[in-house]
Amino acid sequence: MRTRSFFALMLALALGLACGSGAFAADYLLLKGDLHCHTNFSPDCDVPPEKVISDSIIAGYDFISFTDHNSKYQLRKDYSTPELVVLPGFELTLRGGHYNVFGIRDFIVKGSLIREELGEYMAYLRGLGAFIQLNHPNDAKYGSKYGYDFDFELLEVLNGRPTEDDYRTIADYQTLLCSGRKIVAIANSDAHRNHSVRYDYNWVLSTAKTSEAITEAIKAGRSFLTASVDGPIISMSCGDAAMGATVARAAGQAVDIAIKGLPEGANVKVYTSAGLLSDARTSGGAFRVSVPTLDYKFVRCEVWLNGVIAALSNPIYID
Repeated sequence: MRTRSFFALMLALALGLACGSGAFAADYLLLKGDLHCHTNFSPDCDVPPEKVISDSIIAGYDFISFTDHNSKYQLRKDYSTPELVVLPGFELTLRGGHYNVFGIRDFIVKGSLIREELGEYMAYLRGLGAFIQLNHPNDAKYGSKYGYDFDFELLEVLNGRPTEDDYRTIADYQTLLCSGRKIVAIANSDAHRNHSVRYDYNWVLSTAKTSEAITEAIKAGRSFLTASVDGPIISMSCGDAAMGATVARAAGQAVDIAIKGLPEGANVKVYTSAGLLSDARTSGGAFRVSVPTLDYKFVRCEVWLNGVIAALSNPIYID
């Protein structure tokens, strides 16, 4: 099965390298966001929320979340403006790891939890409507001492300028997907100071520029990640389903990947539940490929340039 898939993929590559860029569904807005940044409500940041907002607009974001350390002050009001949606967020900062909590404004804060208490506390937060992000799990100083053996919906695979610990997390993400977990990959700046110059953007396919619609798109994994504001732009579909979706397996089915804005010499890597399927060096511009689903459980892609990650898609899952 894998051999047939490989030759089908090579044929699609040969036919598609110079083809068009792929269009998003007409009923989606493509919005850029950062789900991990700080204001002066955090003890290690002296930038007020209003300045973070104005600088975030300069940086090119459509939405952000204030995720201040063990603080609820940023949750007392909605800081959204017509230009920038501010999602409710909170960074649970523990000795065992850092976790962003989204979607709720009123809850009991616990700044000290041992491993055995963490799952219970997260279940309490979810009961209030929250969803959880595991932050920078392989960071040497602030990584996860509890590994990945607990429930979380989002995984921060990029945190600021890409480094080796991010690449370890990306490799871990592939392993987690292969184990059967469905986790949304997220890229964030974790900005504490200069909020107008940022790395990492979450590009979400949202039905509207509202907190509710953006939250729904994030939770659905209807997004891809880039390390800079200028792309590249990834489109993935399987029939009518966009990235993040789970589709029923069918004969003749394929996941279509279209990328535009590729720099010259970029490599497009296609991953499935069987591992790395292809690594194609491009001449820049546009790229298209159709990947037969066959017996794969998911399909996703990454873009690299000179050994540095440039973009990463969330998967399309196949049941």
